[in-house]
Amino acid sequence: MTDFNTTSDKEAPQRPTHLAYRVEGKGRSANWIKLGACWSHKDDKGFDLILNSIDKDIRLVIRRNDPATDQS
Repeated sequence: MTDFNTTSDKEAPQRPTHLAYRVEGKGRSANWIKLGACWSHKDDKGFDLILNSIDKDIRLVIRRNDPATDQS
């Protein structure tokens, strides 16, 4: 599993701002399974999300929906 602390060349390691879970069940008997971690972008308009899987880690980038710049 990935170490959830990240490092750039000029910064000290940063802890994730959010964690990602898969939740099975409901209420007090729900089972929360940690799947990954999430870091906020410096501009506060998105996140980098790292999800752990059996064969490799998956990195997703999530950005605020801005219709003016949507290119899909």
